[in-house]
Amino acid sequence: MRRPYAESRWRRLRRSEFPTAMLFISPWIIGFLWFQLFPILSSLYYSVTSYNLMQPPAFVGLSNFSRLFGQDDLFRKALSNTAIYTLFSVPLDLLVAFLFAILLNQKIPGRAIFRTAFYFPAVVPSVATAILWIMLLNAQGGLVNVALNALGLPSVPWLTNPNWTMPSLILLSVWGIGPSVVIFLAGLQDVPRDLYDAAQLDGAGPLRLVRDVTIPMLSPVILFNLIIGMIGALQVFAQPFILFGGSSSQHPGE
Repeated sequence: MRRPYAESRWRRLRRSEFPTAMLFISPWIIGFLWFQLFPILSSLYYSVTSYNLMQPPAFVGLSNFSRLFGQDDLFRKALSNTAIYTLFSVPLDLLVAFLFAILLNQKIPGRAIFRTAFYFPAVVPSVATAILWIMLLNAQGGLVNVALNALGLPSVPWLTNPNWTMPSLILLSVWGIGPSVVIFLAGLQDVPRDLYDAAQLDGAGPLRLVRDVTIPMLSPVILFNLIIGMIGALQVFAQPFILFGGSSSQHPGE
């Protein structure tokens, strides 16, 4: 139990360090208030007004939301496309990232180079990535169609046929699995080797090891990547906008 003198001394010490602590964290506080909290509050305010940048905002209540959900067909189409994209891209990205993480966790020559190569697409700007995939998925001479033709398969109009636009976006999402691979690798490093040794002594094969040891031990990591992947999928905008030229006539699924 602390004595009263010790408690008062502790309070004085905390009061003396409080200005210094506030000084050190003030850049973050200012950044949060100006770049996050203020835009959030401003967006909430402007959502209940009629504002066109040329005239002062006029309060209109919830009419913007009623028109958005009740009359705007394009908004409902965008919601359905986003839901479909998230439903298919997130599980696929998780599965591919998990498999590559297991492969990169093995002791193979050049493992560090392969790990860097898998993460490299994550640092490429989204605009540059979209332009690169426009060239790769081009119906005339794109490398993807060239590879299909080499296998005896016909060319696919990835970016010009509405039936193929959603698969092309999902294929593009696999390009950015680098961060998920790194997180899975970090989780694999924490799995105790003793669990694998014990399972092998019981006769478990490679698939049983993954199913009964790796996946249960990585369940928190899988949940984290799932949540982050869903957040990222729901925020995708720049790449589809660039791939399809920002034209409403080329929205996926139409």
